[in-house]
Amino acid sequence: MPTDKPRYTITVDPELQRKIEDYQFNNRIKTQTKAIIALMELGLQKLQTDLPIMQSQPVSEIYSIVEKELIEDYRRLNEQGQAVVRDHMEMVAATPKYKKRSDISIEKHA
Repeated sequence: MPTDKPRYTITVDPELQRKIEDYQFNNRIKTQTKAIIALMELGLQKLQTDLPIMQSQPVSEIYSIVEKELIEDYRRLNEQGQAVVRDHMEMVAATPKYKKRSDISIEKHA
């Protein structure tokens, strides 16, 4: 059946495909398209409830200049460079001397 609605083509890995199919089956949704639309709507609803700050503030107020520069630098890297950055970040984030004081006290109480 032809439609004038916008169309999207997406590629997903096998694990995500399995999750979509499970959601479709568990919720008795007739088509994969309807299941994906339902998941997208749920995700958008969650964003609206979980991230009200992002709904009301422009990006320029959410991130500092340094944070925006870091994001831009990261996006200029290829996949291998991004993997190196993530590995280093994981190591630095796990080192107590680099953590903010509030993060350290939260971990001690957890």
